[in-house]
Amino acid sequence: MLKIKKKTVSLKEVPKQRKDSEGNAKYKSLSDDYTPEFEPQRILVREYKTQGGDDVKQYLVGKVQRFADLGLPYVFLQLYKESAKYTGFEKGKTVYFPLEMLYDVQDLLTSISETCDRLKIE
Repeated sequence: MLKIKKKTVSLKEVPKQRKDSEGNAKYKSLSDDYTPEFEPQRILVREYKTQGGDDVKQYLVGKVQRFADLGLPYVFLQLYKESAKYTGFEKGKTVYFPLEMLYDVQDLLTSISETCDRLKIE
């Protein structure tokens, strides 16, 4: 059996260097403000009842936002759950990739769809 050692990593906030009006360097903390470029969009992907009879809905939420330090736009796809016990984004259910890869991801999904059609998988 393979044993995996956990490595503890401490993250430090890296200050961003700015210049004041006199040209002297001053430091400002990086902001943790990642706002979407536009209103997130969602589609219903699953709806079911629990054994207790509660309704559960799962949505796929898509948005484009930039990382503050690099400014590169990324596509984020997240699962959002609505139920009597929990409403919110599901932990660990996020996929993100650079916006420039969007058409490659679209081609991948089209290929999967065509393969399922050819194999008559519904």
